[in-house]
Amino acid sequence: MKVLEKDIQRTCLARLALCRRAYIWRNNTGGLYDSQKHFYRYGKVGSSDILGLVEIDGRGIFLAIEIKKPGGVLTDNQKEFLAEVNKRGGVGIVTDSMEDMVDQLKSRGVSI
Repeated sequence: MKVLEKDIQRTCLARLALCRRAYIWRNNTGGLYDSQKHFYRYGKVGSSDILGLVEIDGRGIFLAIEIKKPGGVLTDNQKEFLAEVNKRGGVGIVTDSMEDMVDQLKSRGVSI
C-alpha cells in the first residue's frame, strides 16, 4: 500500500492534538490565479507542513514539522526554513511517520 503525505500529516496532527503543551496547526502554502490571470501566493515558501508552539521548561517554543513520505526529499527552501527555526532556538524536524515524530520530539525535550 502506498503511503501518502496527507495520511502521515493526519496522524501526526491527531497525535499532537492530544498534547496539552502544544498549540499546533496545519500550515498551507501555495498559489492561485484569479479570473484575470493574476497570480497570488499564500504562505511562506519552504515553511513546514505543521507549525505551532510547544512548552519546554515552562517556555513557549516555536515548532515546525515537515512531513515527507518515506524516501521523500526536502527542497532547498524547506531545508533553509528548518535550519532557521533550529538556529533561532525553535524545534524544527522532518519526519515520515507519527512514531518517528514522537521520538524526535522527545529527544528534543518536547513531552507529548
